[in-house]
Amino acid sequence: MKPIENPYRLNAKKCYLWTKILNETQFCVRLSKKNLESNHFDTLESFLDHVEFCDFDEPIDSESNSIETFRYRMSIVLYSLYDQMECDQSYEIIVGVNNQIVYRQNLFENFERILSEQCDCPLQDWYERMRCDSISNRLLQQQIHRDLKSFGTEPIDFQFVLDEARKLFANFTRTYAFCHYRIENNRPFKHCYGEYVGFSKFFDEILLSLLRKTTIPDVDLLVNLGDWPLSIHRHLNRLPIFSWCGSSDTYDIVLPTYELSESILQHINQSPMQILNVFGHQTIKFDEKNNSLFWRGRDSNRARLRLIELAKLNPDRYDVAITNFFFFRDEMHRYRSSRENQTYVSFLNFFNHRYQINLDGTVAAYRFPFLLAGTSLILKQRSKYFEFFYDRFVKDQHYLEIKEDLSDLDDTLQQLIDGKISLLHIKRMIWNSRITVLKHLLPSSIYCYYFEALRSYSKRLKRNEDFDNQRSLNEDFRKRNNLEPIQHQSQSKQCDCLSALENRNIRSIPFSDAEHRVEL
Repeated sequence: MKPIENPYRLNAKKCYLWTKILNETQFCVRLSKKNLESNHFDTLESFLDHVEFCDFDEPIDSESNSIETFRYRMSIVLYSLYDQMECDQSYEIIVGVNNQIVYRQNLFENFERILSEQCDCPLQDWYERMRCDSISNRLLQQQIHRDLKSFGTEPIDFQFVLDEARKLFANFTRTYAFCHYRIENNRPFKHCYGEYVGFSKFFDEILLSLLRKTTIPDVDLLVNLGDWPLSIHRHLNRLPIFSWCGSSDTYDIVLPTYELSESILQHINQSPMQILNVFGHQTIKFDEKNNSLFWRGRDSNRARLRLIELAKLNPDRYDVAITNFFFFRDEMHRYRSSRENQTYVSFLNFFNHRYQINLDGTVAAYRFPFLLAGTSLILKQRSKYFEFFYDRFVKDQHYLEIKEDLSDLDDTLQQLIDGKISLLHIKRMIWNSRITVLKHLLPSSIYCYYFEALRSYSKRLKRNEDFDNQRSLNEDFRKRNNLEPIQHQSQSKQCDCLSALENRNIRSIPFSDAEHRVEL
């Protein structure tokens, strides 16, 4: 199918969107032409329910007028949308096939202006606009409620939690780092413990961004800044601490990783490690990729060294290298790549190979969601560590699982390379993983997850006099705990919150329901 020519034309009355990425996506689905013409897909989820997987090499029944094959480009329209920070007019989406426009519609009805990310204009109905209560989001958010169940049914006494955390961690300043955050009347405050607290900026940024869009209940919480979860089973008391990673032997409440959170706040062109960026740069058909396994990373796990050993025994099957030595510098001479000029590879070029392996680092490998957005098959190492979305992806449906010690990796890879595993099954796993990424890991789902985590946790807290609207008590609490305000960035000149609240005609791009209302 020939990609559509650029149908977007600049018009003084509208803001149109275009990037070259729109025509580079090669995602094959079958969709009923009748469905396309007659149905209004009011959510991304409803659209995905109407499409079927198809192989690029599968012949199309030319005699059938009821089925057409389309390249799936919806997410790349969103990619363009996120790149546009501020617009004085409305957005329009156009989808075309074979140089013919098949769908054209204004993205927002009766919304004339879209605010920039910097505008501090919380909306009372943000949760509803974002469809945070959609089926996909509720399924994803089950992890939050599983995490909170670990702390029983009694209200959580935050002062006790804070005191215990100080006893356990605060004196070991070079080993642990965590922050006490307070949200009070939608204003954020924090105080951090430990020597290495620079990573607090990642939670600051996502929290500030969320507070600019909606109202979060008053709450106190602890956020772990380190890699390893802190609330381990052998502690006498279970401590509700928010972390970027969970494990089978800890009680931490798991949030989206700092890397995934940062990726949705950065400008699209700053980093290839973004879900939509990866999704849109898949330009090579699976059959044309290198028939080998690819990996790059640092030496943060012994299994990664084992991977290098396997590659040396069968170099034709692997293209792997350690890019930085820190943990095993004394063994560098054994594992350093002999092809120094080939050690670093842009992440988007990882997918020139058919197979990727996801290996633990110090904890779960934070690149996993970005790998799942690509068009290579993922071989995932079994692990006790997990991220917030792991239960939405199932082995043999979305990826192949490899033993923790990699003892079955070489045999599995050989079967893949020799064609002993069905190519159609491989492509279906890739299809399943990419569709699941679209359902659960787009920016709106990440923000909804943060919001629901904070809201659900706040309901579990024991209420106390610090939040009874007595200003002197609140100020005394902040002073006793050395809490300092976290400042918002300066606002754009285009911010007009009063107009937004009175006329409801302004939307902020990362929090509009755009990605749920885009129609094909």
